[in-house]
Amino acid sequence: HVPLQGTTDAVLRSMGRPLDTAAYGELLAKLRARVPGCALGADVIVGFPGETDEQFEEGLAFVKRCAFAYLHVFPFSPRPGTRAAAMTQLSPAVIRERAARMRALAERMKEAFLNAQEGSTVWVAIEKITDGGLAEGMADRFFSVRFPSAAGISGHLARVRLERREGDGFRGTAL
Repeated sequence: HVPLQGTTDAVLRSMGRPLDTAAYGELLAKLRARVPGCALGADVIVGFPGETDEQFEEGLAFVKRCAFAYLHVFPFSPRPGTRAAAMTQLSPAVIRERAARMRALAERMKEAFLNAQEGSTVWVAIEKITDGGLAEGMADRFFSVRFPSAAGISGHLARVRLERREGDGFRGTAL
């Protein structure tokens, strides 16, 4: 999870952030090289004061290139006493529309990430065993997995091959 916040160099500067989009892109590339298949996510604020339509479009394109597995999208809301609160605010309607568009992109990226996982093998932290003998848990890539497990014990780890999507998770087979 990277604390991206802004999605363009101009907005990041306005926020007083120390990094630019190139630095974030390099960080993501290094993380993916070290941990192939990892689930990378970020927090993004939309509608920061002064963000132009062009900057928002540029930010959408940057986020799309980042190919995040998940994204937490926050509409900007001024905090009293901050520099941003004293800046010219965007209209609530513009902020809502931008948040909806960024969330739609986030949903498409999540779907692409999940679809790319089918057939892979992951570690799953078993959280519970159902009455029907299914182990349920969270994969090391942050999605749910269910698989038959006669010997599964809650609190243990299992290697699981992902066979098919089930909503935002998978059904698999323990290896």
